[in-house]
Amino acid sequence: YGGNGAVFQNWAQYLLTMKYLATMTEEQTLHMYSGHPMGLFPSSKNAPRVVVTNGMMIPNYSKPDDWE
Repeated sequence: YGGNGAVFQNWAQYLLTMKYLATMTEEQTLHMYSGHPMGLFPSSKNAPRVVVTNGMMIPNYSKPDDWE
């Protein structure tokens, strides 16, 4: 993660992610949304094991100095 962000906001998110990673099969993909583990979803063996999406939005009136 870049900037001032953290991957997980709390230990519960970390522990749940680790549980999913330890129990997932070759035909499942873990979906992560801004550090929140959303769950395991069916997928093919050739699909990515983890899909990470980000919910961070920067308004069009922001300047780089405002990002901090």
